Amino acid sequence: LGSIERLRFDGALIEELTLYDCDIAGMDPEAKCCAAQDGRSAVVVLRSCSREPPTLQTFSPTPIIRYLDSMSGNGLQALSETSRQHVLKDYRQEQVAMLSSDMSGFTRLTRAFGIVHFASIIARFRQLTYPTLHRYDALAITVEGDSFNVMFRTAQEAVLAACEMQHLVKRSNATLLPEHAHFTLTLDGIGVDFGKGPLLDRAGKFHGTTFLNAHLLGEEICSGGQVAISERVYEMVRDLPEIAGATFGLISPGNDEVHVAASEMKALYEVVTPPLRVQNVPLPGPDAHDFLQAALLPLAGRYCYHISDDERKHLEAKIENMYLKPTVALMIDFCFENAHTAEMQLSLKYECLS
Repeated sequence: LGSIERLRFDGALIEELTLYDCDIAGMDPEAKCCAAQDGRSAVVVLRSCSREPPTLQTFSPTPIIRYLDSMSGNGLQALSETSRQHVLKDYRQEQVAMLSSDMSGFTRLTRAFGIVHFASIIARFRQLTYPTLHRYDALAITVEGDSFNVMFRTAQEAVLAACEMQHLVKRSNATLLPEHAHFTLTLDGIGVDFGKGPLLDRAGKFHGTTFLNAHLLGEEICSGGQVAISERVYEMVRDLPEIAGATFGLISPGNDEVHVAASEMKALYEVVTPPLRVQNVPLPGPDAHDFLQAALLPLAGRYCYHISDDERKHLEAKIENMYLKPTVALMIDFCFENAHTAEMQLSLKYECLS
């Protein structure tokens, strides 16, 4: 389980491969499977005693999941048999911190500059922040469009990661020339809550109150790049030496509907000034490839300072020719008004989809 940017196998370079759930039943009988832990992701390496490479007919990639810690959330015994088939990880026996980030400007920037441009903004944001999420030992990292949903062991790690992400975005935007203002990273907000761990389903979606609270903070309550935290998180981190230099201020939900949804978190706080320890972290360049998958590097490359506008347009045309194809998308939104547990919500969702 985990993410691989590049895997060399039998002389071939395979890019952007996410190992999700590999059933080796249909493989060459002589094929062997061994697991290796590289400190960031558990990588499944396929080896064959014969000259023919093993086949992966049952291989099921889930690109939404960018990283999973293999040592946590493994027990599925507490789930019903119906739910178990849809669940990848069960973290409900653990107390964890959830971080959820959101960006703004999708419609406005896409209409003005095209979808490749906004995709470049997303790629650059991920390029800046992936190292931060790993530096603070994220247990799980999922991406959904322009959003991050990330799980940490402690509230301290989540708050430091959120503040560092915010600070990196500000520093990156400060380096842009006036004529490149439309390359601004449009971070809308990052929310953090701490509590009972979620379920992670096989589609890469989290289910649970702690996740929903973080998502509400980051997407509905924050604006202008804020970092918002619940009262639980505030009480856990405010006096920690690692958070030295940070200042906090009370914030209020914008409307009655959001206020009711956020009432479980009691008071809400904004991190007004980031902790001192996040203010001098190195800014990754647009060619950094430590964590960003290879397929997204050309998009992040549009931020390179040494390329001309003509070269940037040529790169954009190349990306469009490679990826933009006519397609139809169907979006389904679920309302769980009377389903209050993660397992019940997950079961209802998959019952509907089936």
